[in-house]
Amino acid sequence: MSGRPLLSDVNVTELMLRVMPSCTDIFVACFWKGMEIDCCERFLVQRTEEGFCYSFNSRTAETRWNESLLRNNAAGATTGLEVFFKGQAGQAIDGLDILRGINVHIHHPDSYPDVAKGLFVPEAPSHVMMAQVSPSQTVSTEEVRAIDLSMRRCYFPGEGHIYGLPVDTYQQDSCFMACRMHFLAKACNCTPYFFPRTIGMRECAAVDLECLSMNNAATRSNKPPNGTPGFHPEESALDCECMPPCTATQYSVESNYIQTGNLESKRGKGYVDVFFKQMGGVRYRNDVMFGWMDLLVSFGGIAGLFLGFSLLSGAELLYWIFAGVAVCVKYAFKKI
Repeated sequence: MSGRPLLSDVNVTELMLRVMPSCTDIFVACFWKGMEIDCCERFLVQRTEEGFCYSFNSRTAETRWNESLLRNNAAGATTGLEVFFKGQAGQAIDGLDILRGINVHIHHPDSYPDVAKGLFVPEAPSHVMMAQVSPSQTVSTEEVRAIDLSMRRCYFPGEGHIYGLPVDTYQQDSCFMACRMHFLAKACNCTPYFFPRTIGMRECAAVDLECLSMNNAATRSNKPPNGTPGFHPEESALDCECMPPCTATQYSVESNYIQTGNLESKRGKGYVDVFFKQMGGVRYRNDVMFGWMDLLVSFGGIAGLFLGFSLLSGAELLYWIFAGVAVCVKYAFKKI
């Protein structure tokens, strides 16, 4: 024996990829805008904090999708993505009544899935999990960009940076994920397998599980800004400067689990229908409602109200002053 800890040489990423279900073990059929597509061609392996999954239309998958993202301009059931799943009979455990199914996470294409915002789809033929998506967009004007970052508390393109994750666009969720990753790397000198691989960071092995477990609670909440009512700085060790983007698109999801007469649903044990709830979305605009010019105009109005003073009266006053000086000078020359 070399004296090395048991399982210290096990590559956790390779192990998890070996034991994860294959694409053909999960999917029965997939449809995009009513047309059948190849599930295994469109769904790519994705790292999440729940392990390896399969993702559709994501720029953060392990094998990055080189083509442009798929887009949809329709609304209503069966107009978006439909996925039919196989049952996971091999996961049954004798003597335990476990609700079997799959977890579905709907997220921005440029961000990593947030495991806290998933939908559970139980195995049940002739049933469908309807996920109705409503988009909303927040845009900020150039006047907002002129405000100091410490006051506007949001990032414009080119300002927010995420170190350690292979992302091209700043997203707040990805920033928090990178913050948790760097915290664990500093505390345990390694990063768990479910975080993207980063040069210079060692992947955690079985011998690091104790350290990860001890620091698990510290990664669940972020330290709020100083002075936030109801919070104490010592309550959280995770200190992330992850402000939201000033211009961003968000997706809210409403889910309904109902019976369906779709004949395709009988081919599998689970059926998910993801579509836009309605045509269009809501757009919010962040703008400066009261700037320096508005302040100057307000002071001018107050001065005019209480002092009877305006720019015109000021010019008139200057005119009479210069006119009086000119008359005095002319009179003085006449006396000489």
